[in-house]
Amino acid sequence: MRKINTSNGRGTSIHKRLILSVFLSGIFAISLNAQNSSKKAGMNSGLPDRKETYYLTPSNLYSAGELRLGEARLYPVWGVSYDANIPENRKTWAIAMIHAHQIFRNVLCWDEYPLSGWFATPTKESACGCDPDIENDPSLPYPIKYYEIDDRDGCYQIEGYNSAYKELSRLYATRFPDGQHDKYISKANFETSAIAKAYYDIGAFRFMEVNKGYKIYEFLNECPDELAAVKVISAAYNRGWWSQLLTDIFVNKRSEAIKSNDILDFFGSEGVAKDHAAQITQYVNVMTDQAYRLKPELLAVNPETRQPYNFFKGYYDEKISWNDMSDYLNKIFPLYPEVDKAQVTSRIKKVFDGINNGEPVSFRFELGQVIDEMMLSLPVDDPTKGIVEWYGNNFPADGQVPDCTKPLGLEDTPEAIGSFKIDGLSPNPAQDYVDVHFSLPTPQSVKIVVTDNYGRQMQVIESKKYPGGRSMVSLDTKSLTPGVYMIQLQNSYTSRTKKLVVYK
Repeated sequence: MRKINTSNGRGTSIHKRLILSVFLSGIFAISLNAQNSSKKAGMNSGLPDRKETYYLTPSNLYSAGELRLGEARLYPVWGVSYDANIPENRKTWAIAMIHAHQIFRNVLCWDEYPLSGWFATPTKESACGCDPDIENDPSLPYPIKYYEIDDRDGCYQIEGYNSAYKELSRLYATRFPDGQHDKYISKANFETSAIAKAYYDIGAFRFMEVNKGYKIYEFLNECPDELAAVKVISAAYNRGWWSQLLTDIFVNKRSEAIKSNDILDFFGSEGVAKDHAAQITQYVNVMTDQAYRLKPELLAVNPETRQPYNFFKGYYDEKISWNDMSDYLNKIFPLYPEVDKAQVTSRIKKVFDGINNGEPVSFRFELGQVIDEMMLSLPVDDPTKGIVEWYGNNFPADGQVPDCTKPLGLEDTPEAIGSFKIDGLSPNPAQDYVDVHFSLPTPQSVKIVVTDNYGRQMQVIESKKYPGGRSMVSLDTKSLTPGVYMIQLQNSYTSRTKKLVVYK
């Protein structure tokens, strides 16, 4: 979000968000008036009564499940190719990204933002250039490097005075105290910066919902653009919460934008914001194994490596030891001054030890259980009351408010209530067809993939948005030879699998 110069030609001009200019143009004074008037008027009767700080419970937790954090070869990143891989000595980066993702999902009670978005942002913002001591796999031709940039705003480029950090300190004073930007954001503080990015995006979401009255949930649930949320949040992050661009999308051009397959078409003259959102979207697509969605010129092959310039490399799945987890907790505990650190650590360690008797666990397939316990053990924060206090309230009385209490009956055990799942396959064994019955806790886009016993894709039902609750899709199995197959239900961050037997 600022101009960065390097001696090796890898720099780019990244424009600051407009929050500072908004304050300088008088919004700051207006917000203080809104603060006083809103205190007198009280909350709109349609506004949800959300607690400022609270603990999640097993009944309303969006469980982490399988952690699908993508790694990829990307181009262009600051004009060059780039291997977006978690550094070998920075496993806490991966933990931070899933933690940030879980905070975002659980506070907003909304499930349509991909996990890999948390890796796409620091890749685009700084090429992860905030930490001088990272170690990469030496076989990577274009690894993460430490670029000699002004890294005061960290890997996520969260600016300080009268900008993004100012909003954080207003809306989450316990978590991000005023004047502590350098302690939590600057230089090698990737872990606390990732959490700050989650809370900044939550603030943007709530600001558009509460102060602006944009009916953002209705828009994103109805819009066929599967990455609409990525683009909107990128715009708010790049241009500020008061951007005219957001008003155009959610109000002035809403009827057209809500039907669009690509809301980038409605970014108008905001070329900087459009470029930023387009790059984040590109990286997310590649990191979620959807490079086929890119424009043809981005699918070109590098003549030197004979590999595509942009391609998915796989989901991160290093072994995570208790020392890695403990290191992460120690890095983020300064954000949680009110918790009993020994008690929280003990609770999380008990879950960790219960997986492999204390031995390292798979990041992708096992760490989710540990993340769930961490989410239940640490408080989360909602900025609704702070937004009303500082900026006023224009929440529409008929606005949609997502329910964080998951519906009962989707699973057999209380711990699994509301999870994303395949309910069943019928008939199974199948001959000519099979009906895939599945449940979703919220409206979201899912893909159905049929693989054989060797993992080869035999059939794909491309990603489509389905309503929350129960749905069914029928698959033609006449072309499948007799044998055992796997039916996978996938969204942008996790998957569920059931075995199918086909006979003739």
